[in-house]
Amino acid sequence: MPAIDPNPRCTTSTPPPSPTSRSRKPSRRSPTCDLALYAASGALLVDAQAAGTARADVGIDDVLRFIMGVTSAPARSCEQRDRFVRLAVDAVSST
Repeated sequence: MPAIDPNPRCTTSTPPPSPTSRSRKPSRRSPTCDLALYAASGALLVDAQAAGTARADVGIDDVLRFIMGVTSAPARSCEQRDRFVRLAVDAVSST
């Protein structure tokens, strides 16, 4: 079976993955990288919450884990990938 492209281009369609088509490798990010990611994105979330555009009941850990889950799921098409991202944004939006 051919490898599944986790980031399909908008001109192609990707078949559904088989359960064994992808192997999970442990993250090699450094703790310093994680701290920087959480600090920078956390500041953006706080600003969005202060402006009333992001839900007040979510924290940056919730948002980052949700985004990581959404972006690591292989999409069958670019349209499906875009729908995943819109759902993630809608889930955090206060409107």
